[in-house]
Amino acid sequence: MQASATIGAADFAEKSPVPSRPVQWRRTGQAFRALVLQQGNVLDATYSVVDAMGGMCEERLFQKFRKTPEGRRLLAERPDLPRILTDHQTLAKLPEGTLGRIFADVCIGAGINSMALVEAQRNMSRDYARLDPARQWFSDRLTVLHDLWHILSGYATQPRGEAAIVAFSYAQGLDYRPIPLFMGLSVVMRVARIREVWQAYRRGRRTASLVLQRYEELLPLPLETVRERLNIPDGAAWHGPHRGEGLLA
Repeated sequence: MQASATIGAADFAEKSPVPSRPVQWRRTGQAFRALVLQQGNVLDATYSVVDAMGGMCEERLFQKFRKTPEGRRLLAERPDLPRILTDHQTLAKLPEGTLGRIFADVCIGAGINSMALVEAQRNMSRDYARLDPARQWFSDRLTVLHDLWHILSGYATQPRGEAAIVAFSYAQGLDYRPIPLFMGLSVVMRVARIREVWQAYRRGRRTASLVLQRYEELLPLPLETVRERLNIPDGAAWHGPHRGEGLLA
């Protein structure tokens, strides 16, 4: 029964039409202006820049994802990771030192809400409502992985750490069009050094594919155990106070 569901989800995703995503130049300019001038909601403007610049990054990732055994199983089950990560009360009951407990402590201290991030991303997306359920699920999952990867990589949610996690994520396949620009700006604006950005990229390349992981099973495990399992190499990670507003933007 489960195998049939897996095949069905993969076949449906393959046959579903995917909207094209050309650059929306006017919207891109307006979103960048909002970021530079710190006008309005910075989080919405950040998501708007990524969406307005278009590209098929998520579709490329989705196609690779659904062709793997791990991805097909997750597509069949579609666990609601954003809801799980938003339940800070349950995660806070996990033993100290576990991935889920550390994640909850950071979110509570910084005021981070995974479902709020998902809603913001959906609102800024030009085509989320037109995606099939499998791709919607995948998009939501990608949105909340960013904060989990902060914990796994050790890069704090402040400007220097954001510069590092952007490079780390780029190496993991999240090659959205604005990412090279963000990495360049982080160096030009002296948020991080070229050597630090390059080091973060190399760590991302050496790490196992994080998109394919079943985080629902990793959350109760000690963080160091998870890092060892995912082959996240030791390196200069920038630890510091996590801030909910600490986006590179």
